[in-house]
Amino acid sequence: MNTNKTEIIDRNRLNQLINDQSIKHAWLATTINVSEKTLTRWVNGDVTRIRVGNLKKLAQALNCDMESLVASSEADLYPSTKNRDILVNELHNDSLLYELLMSSKIRLAISLIKSTFHSKLPSAIVASFYTKLGYAALIHRKQKTAKKYFDKAFAKAKLSGNEEVTFSVNLAYAIMYFLDCDYEECKNKLLMCARKEEHAGQERAHFYNTNSLYYLYTGQFDRSIEYSDKCIDECSPDKLSIEKELFLCTALQLKGAALLFTNDTENAKECCESSLYVAKRSGYSRCIRLSKAYLAGVYAFRQEFDLAEALAEESIENADESDIAYPTLLCASIYVFRASGKSIKALELHEKLTVICPAQSTPVAFSSYQLLRIRQQQGKNIEAGEIHQQIEKSLETLGLNYWHSHF
Repeated sequence: MNTNKTEIIDRNRLNQLINDQSIKHAWLATTINVSEKTLTRWVNGDVTRIRVGNLKKLAQALNCDMESLVASSEADLYPSTKNRDILVNELHNDSLLYELLMSSKIRLAISLIKSTFHSKLPSAIVASFYTKLGYAALIHRKQKTAKKYFDKAFAKAKLSGNEEVTFSVNLAYAIMYFLDCDYEECKNKLLMCARKEEHAGQERAHFYNTNSLYYLYTGQFDRSIEYSDKCIDECSPDKLSIEKELFLCTALQLKGAALLFTNDTENAKECCESSLYVAKRSGYSRCIRLSKAYLAGVYAFRQEFDLAEALAEESIENADESDIAYPTLLCASIYVFRASGKSIKALELHEKLTVICPAQSTPVAFSSYQLLRIRQQQGKNIEAGEIHQQIEKSLETLGLNYWHSHF
């Protein structure tokens, strides 16, 4: 007699029965007394085991034998070993996953990755997939979840002995630490990557962009431009792919920002306009929004406020507040509206930013500086003094020595 409390659900059989009978998920979930979210996790394979009690209810609702919904092993969760191996190959070697992540189809990307895991999958591929799951978490600013995946990826990478995969995981760590505003750890991981740059493989453009980003935020503008140029060269037309077209877009944004900080407004404008052109060609909304935000900042610096405000509005309109780009979009818009004298709009956006970002973070420090300028213009010197102290403390804590010395 089988005394199992749970069974492995055959999600392919489950999907087949649902589709054959044209059953709506909402009806089925209500009938078996579970949430629609739970049912979706069974169908997608996010959850592979199901309580026997729920399995009995499913079988009754679907008019089938309970045994027909039970997979004999985890391998039976897949249509066939051959199809699974084809999917593994496509996800590992092609641009499909990157395209899904950039299109914000995060849940689909996660489901596809998780559907490929099995005990015989090579460690290097498992590491690569864990890295991509980490990036999927980062896109929604879930750094803790991302770190768990990157830790798993690193363990598998070391087990595989594959230097390219290890390079990729270290680069992922660098990006995670950057987003955490931990610039010292970010620098350490980038140095580790630099020592193994010959193993960069397809990550070379990504590596150059991450260095450019690090040097821009730490006030080393010449180095930032240097790495942006390296990325632009790596993404030349004869080498373009989906990933490299997007890295090219980012490199142009970063170079434009670095040039702006050196007062080269004409070349900054040219770079940001080129970035927007590449972004529109790619069709990815995140890239388009960021390019508009960077270009808006350039126009505001040049006091072309009508153009700046229009682009800023477009960059944040209907933007996903959980997206990795949202703090940057807000910062650019806050600067634009502060510079153009629309202080009420700038303050509204500043309040939004402080809700989604930690108090001791670079976006909040940047936005607080715009708030400081507004209070100074309003003659509210006591409040301005308090804000000044808060910014100084933040810059010191974050280790942003350049900005601290120029503040």
